[in-house]
Amino acid sequence: MNVRSNAAIATEIVRQVTARVKAANWDQYDASRRTGPAFEQTGLKEHRNALDVCVYVELRSETRKKVYPDHRTAYADMARLAMSKGCGNCGEMAAAAFTLALQKGARIVEYMSFENVDHAFCVLGRSEQSDLDRPSTWGADCWVCDPWVAGIQKSVGLGAFDARRFLQVTRRTIGNVDRSVKVDAREEVERPRG
Repeated sequence: MNVRSNAAIATEIVRQVTARVKAANWDQYDASRRTGPAFEQTGLKEHRNALDVCVYVELRSETRKKVYPDHRTAYADMARLAMSKGCGNCGEMAAAAFTLALQKGARIVEYMSFENVDHAFCVLGRSEQSDLDRPSTWGADCWVCDPWVAGIQKSVGLGAFDARRFLQVTRRTIGNVDRSVKVDAREEVERPRG
C-alpha cells in the first residue's frame, strides 16, 4: 500500500474543499465583502444574507433534525451537505476535512476545536503521546488541515500546515486569543501490513 504523507493529504483536502465550498462567514473578516452585522452574531432575520440562509437555515437545520449513530456518520453527512450546497462555516469545512482525510488514507484523524474561541479544524497524524496544549510536540508528520482558514487567507499554505506552525498561523488568523484546544473526535485507522 502506498502510504501518503499527511502534508500531501492535507494540501489536497484544502484544495478540494475550498473548490467546492464557495461560501463561509469569511465576510466578517474581509471588509470589502462585509455585508453588515453577521446573522450568526445577531440572529436577526434582517441581517441574513444568502450565505446565512444556506448555512444556518438550510444546511444546519437539516443536520439538527437528524440523530446520528456516531460522530463519523455526522461529519460525513455535514461534509456531503456542505459540498453539495457549496456553503459552510468552519465546522462544516472541518467535517469535510475529517471525512476526506479518512477516505484518502490518513491513519490518525482528529476533529478539534478551540476551548474559548468558536473555530473547528482537522488534525492529521498527531502522536498519541503528545501534549495537546503544546503543538510543537504533536509529531513530525502532524498536519493541521483547516480549509476555512485557507479561504480567509486565500492560501492553501495557511490552510494545510505543519503543526509546529500552529501558534503562528492561529495568531495570524484569529488573533492573540486563548488557543487551548480540545479533541471533539478521533479516528485511528489501522494500516494493512505487508
